[in-house]
Amino acid sequence: MRIIIVEDQLMFREAIRKACVRELGHQVIGEAESGTVGVALVTKYQPDVLLLDLSLPELDGFSVIERVKQSAPATKIIVISAYLDDYTVLNVDKAAIHGYIDKNTNQIQTLATALSAVEKGQRYFSPAYESLRKSLLADSSWFAKLLSRTELKVLELVGRGLDNSEIGCELGISPRTAQAHRTSILQKLKLRGTPKLMIFALERGFINRLSVRFSRKDKKTKNPS
Repeated sequence: MRIIIVEDQLMFREAIRKACVRELGHQVIGEAESGTVGVALVTKYQPDVLLLDLSLPELDGFSVIERVKQSAPATKIIVISAYLDDYTVLNVDKAAIHGYIDKNTNQIQTLATALSAVEKGQRYFSPAYESLRKSLLADSSWFAKLLSRTELKVLELVGRGLDNSEIGCELGISPRTAQAHRTSILQKLKLRGTPKLMIFALERGFINRLSVRFSRKDKKTKNPS
């Protein structure tokens, strides 16, 4: 199969490429270390499979998935990530991709299993992912069951430290409506105050990838070339 790898860690990207080519007999036709470049490569070359990290500079993995589904709908997407939390399960499930590989597993064997499944028209999700997903779906108090789509987005933005005016600008709503969503989220999650809401977002994985992305962006802004 023709594969493109989008992974910002050079050593890990090279390990994936070598495994795909030398061990598994596939063709790697492109590599990228940022989400923006990754989308451009996939759009141009239309690979059979995209192997995608979630924590990327410029454009995070879930944003890459959204764009690739528009520009290369036939490309199968397999996420390879060290992140496995509520946020990841929620968004991987919502994205309807073709696989999830845990970086903490035996990567070559797992990669072989995942690519073989995709080549046969099947999907592959790591046992750890499936176990967490099953547990969350069985939990009636899981935040994804309690909050609306808009409230989930507001929770993410609160976790990033945005105030009501900034949330309003991001979502195209008024600051008063943003505050109403914030209040509703606090009530549904039985939390008191924004600091506890931010801690909740951190513990559930809303901030990990975002903090990496935005810290890099801030650093670039402070030190322009």
